[in-house]
Amino acid sequence: MATSVSRYSTRSTSNLAKNLVSLWTQRLRDAAIPEPRTSTQLIMDYVIRLNQCVRILPIQNGNPELTVQQIQLFNKLCSKRLDRMPVQYIIREWDFRYITLKMQPPVFIPRPETEELVDLINLHEFHHKRENESITFLDICCGSGAIGLSLLCENPQATCIAIDKDPNAISLTELNSQRLNLGSRMIVEHLDVMKTEFHHGFGHDEAVDFIVSNPPYIPSKQLASLQEEIISFESSLALDGGCDGLDIVKQILHFARLCLKDKGKIWLEVDINHPEMIEHYLNTHDTDFTYDATFKDYTNRYYSILHHLCLHMKSFNDIFIATVLILFYVFCRARFCKLEYHKKDKT
Repeated sequence: MATSVSRYSTRSTSNLAKNLVSLWTQRLRDAAIPEPRTSTQLIMDYVIRLNQCVRILPIQNGNPELTVQQIQLFNKLCSKRLDRMPVQYIIREWDFRYITLKMQPPVFIPRPETEELVDLINLHEFHHKRENESITFLDICCGSGAIGLSLLCENPQATCIAIDKDPNAISLTELNSQRLNLGSRMIVEHLDVMKTEFHHGFGHDEAVDFIVSNPPYIPSKQLASLQEEIISFESSLALDGGCDGLDIVKQILHFARLCLKDKGKIWLEVDINHPEMIEHYLNTHDTDFTYDATFKDYTNRYYSILHHLCLHMKSFNDIFIATVLILFYVFCRARFCKLEYHKKDKT
């Protein structure tokens, strides 16, 4: 049965932020919306921050009283979440490592685990370099620019070429690079790595030190099983990886020989089933690449699953068993791949 909208009308509730958050949290929970409390709190934080310069109503025990305009905006944005729009699109921004990115549908929303890919690249590509040693890298399927801009922000000696086939992604990456004052070190180009003409028109003479990509890697047959937030709002261009999920990855391997320095690396974020498949592909095809390493995904998102399980456990043994199972699953997740290019001697 649908919940009555009048139950959440601002006329019957206090204008205090916590009360409104609690009311909308329950409404989202009743509608089985994922992470209802987090969603409403993020929206409330955004509404307060957006209008902070004009809010003059009093704060009671750290609980701000909202203006009529703020309440209307909060209700409007929460209604979008009720329609399953991702909160990142609702508040139009999202934090990624040390930067805040503008977000807009249908550009792919960066996930927490991708921050770990940036950590790995920092360690393996930048940590041993001298501070004044310049490094140029290529970000394929750049999306919002999250990976490339984070690497630029954390490594002043780096420059980036970012490409994507989605014009929406290109526009958003350009916007984010300018807002973060990193535009002078990032070249953004609308190019499709899957098209043959791309391989003849990359347009950059000097080879890059490494390539990074978080490409579409979901097998086509699995798209229908994704969350409603993903299916309805995020672009399939950033999700669909073809029959086995490796269409873009295989194309990147063929293209990389044209622009990567000898012994340069390709860093990939892929599905947990892909590392073995990629290694097999390299062993059975003439790609000039060797499979260098697999890195595991240690993301904290599974601790939320553990927390949920613990709430329904009745004994310490149950909690202990759940903990062991969750940690085993987390520590066995192969997510990131590093490949090395070996340039053939043309003589």
